[in-house]
Amino acid sequence: MSEFNDKIIGGRGSKIYNFIVPKILNSFYKKVLKDISLSSCHGMILDVGSGPGTLAISMAKANRDSKVYGIDISDDMITIAQRNAQKEGITENIQFIKADIANLPFDDKTFDLIVSTFSLHHWGRVPEAVKECYRVLRKDGMLCIYDFSRVDYAKPGKEFRKSASTLFGKDSEFKTIKFGFIPMVLKYSVKK
Repeated sequence: MSEFNDKIIGGRGSKIYNFIVPKILNSFYKKVLKDISLSSCHGMILDVGSGPGTLAISMAKANRDSKVYGIDISDDMITIAQRNAQKEGITENIQFIKADIANLPFDDKTFDLIVSTFSLHHWGRVPEAVKECYRVLRKDGMLCIYDFSRVDYAKPGKEFRKSASTLFGKDSEFKTIKFGFIPMVLKYSVKK
């Protein structure tokens, strides 16, 4: 993890992030929940780069039949996410694990849905991360990545498009969606 990322998602930065993110992105997370049609997903869900767990907790609350895993590279974020889940009374169908997206601690074909919001720009090894997502995604599973549209023109976005198109084929969907104060959000959506 870079020194910049350490400051943002570790130590004091994680506490500030936990305070700010739910307030700023709550309505965006509601849009994501609607977009991914969570009500039709009754299986295993992975939230990559879950940070303070806001989206993972929302997914676990919205569908109690699912098992939701949130992963993050930061010990501090995992601790905060676990605490937030306990505060919300969501402990049965959710688990937070420290993990690197490029080396996931899950068996092949584990997840029906993998979601990531605003973490792609932090991924250091994008091709490896995409391969890992492909490996742990079940047949007919869906991978949805949401990030700032500027990421698409930077190295992470280009690497993601190339890797996803290679592994997932022509059904890869890349579209820009507008959302509130965030000028543009790019949604990468691929189905296995």
